[in-house]
Amino acid sequence: PSSPPPLPLLLLLLFLLLLLLLVEVKMSRLIQDFQVVLIAGNEGRLQPLTDSITPQCLLPLGNRTILSYQIEFIAKAGFAEILLVVHESFEEQIASYVREAWKEEPHDYDHTMIKIVFHSVPNFLKSAHCLLKIKDNITANNVVVLNGDVIVEDQYLNKMIDRHRSRDAAVTSLFFPSVQSVQAKKRDRSQVVDYVGLDQETDRLVLLSSSSVIDDDFLKVKRSLLERFPNFVVSSDLKSANLFVFSRWTLQFLEKNDVVESIELHFLPLLLRAQYRKKLSKDIDIPLSLSETAVQFSSTYHDVSDKIKCYAWVLSDSLACGRVTDTTSYLLLNRHIAGGTFAYLPYEPITGGKQQAFVGRDVEIGQRTLVPTGTVVGDHTDLGERVAVKKSVIGKHCHIASTAKVLNSVVMDHVTIGEGAKIQNSVIGPNCYIDANVDITDCQLGANCRVPSGRELNREKHPRGTLLSDGL
Repeated sequence: PSSPPPLPLLLLLLFLLLLLLLVEVKMSRLIQDFQVVLIAGNEGRLQPLTDSITPQCLLPLGNRTILSYQIEFIAKAGFAEILLVVHESFEEQIASYVREAWKEEPHDYDHTMIKIVFHSVPNFLKSAHCLLKIKDNITANNVVVLNGDVIVEDQYLNKMIDRHRSRDAAVTSLFFPSVQSVQAKKRDRSQVVDYVGLDQETDRLVLLSSSSVIDDDFLKVKRSLLERFPNFVVSSDLKSANLFVFSRWTLQFLEKNDVVESIELHFLPLLLRAQYRKKLSKDIDIPLSLSETAVQFSSTYHDVSDKIKCYAWVLSDSLACGRVTDTTSYLLLNRHIAGGTFAYLPYEPITGGKQQAFVGRDVEIGQRTLVPTGTVVGDHTDLGERVAVKKSVIGKHCHIASTAKVLNSVVMDHVTIGEGAKIQNSVIGPNCYIDANVDITDCQLGANCRVPSGRELNREKHPRGTLLSDGL
């Protein structure tokens, strides 16, 4: 008979088992001390793709809804519940998706373990008012808040939570590198530039402003800010992810300031100002943190008045996070997902061989039609002969006739594209009919639009149900 393992080996195995158990308990307690609020409103920045019928969170990215990615990374981060805040006009559409479509989609995690609690709010409420509306449902000491337009890798969400807690932060805000240069943004006045002020020694976030609210490109800085943080640097090549971790006590600011409507434009800047303007927090009950308790027994000098601490966490990898704020960012994020370079992938299986595209079930591909790397083709779609598709996403149940071209574009479900048509740098909404020999460049078409044969469209936007005539 074989001899039992030596006692030191048994003790080592027991120690490792206990260590793993302690790590699981610590992570469980950490997550339990946090809740997630997902505000899935409709900002209107992607019209005509979003409208009174289609909320932004249900727009497809790589043939998956934005909301599906958000549920996935929140679940993988270890959360068991999402407080989903929706505007009342979209409650039925979003609830129907969560109830039916989302449960039928393939998952590489146990999607049945996450609970989604709906909170309907009036359509006119902005993000900060939405948060205030459900504050009684926020019982944890900390709350993760995100809009329905951002996707981030789950590992970075966990790290952000850990940093927030270890620093006794009032708020931790996520930023990522902007892939578009500031010069390009300034040439296109519709592009918004974020001005982010960071203290380089401490990662303290001290200033956040946007070109959308600045007159004549002139950024004003208060003297009191310079006195409190004399060594901060303003960056214009970072993009706010609109993902925050707040300590629950900061919601008192919302209760005492009715004019605070938007989290990004009003609430967060208010907290940043409260770091150096003490009168803003005079009526706020700030709990004593563990670090402040330790200071009482320390011989090292600490500024005990520094109770409101706001931090930024800047991701170095621009592909670890994405946010849909306009058509340009929407097309770009679709391209990253279709190219397989983003953290999350389409549901369609990837093809083997030299060209690795994502191609769904029952797709018919005509002769001399190539589906190259960087392409997504949805289920039950047929591509005619000599069709050119490049860096594009094609939805389900689409028909693309012979010799048509789709370049750097998004074509949603149930779209018909006629023979010889060309779609470039454009987004085509669901159920559109594009006739033969149409040329569409830099356009966005809402659902159910029809473009007659021979038309040329350039830099145009057409809302849902537009029937373009032959003569225009």
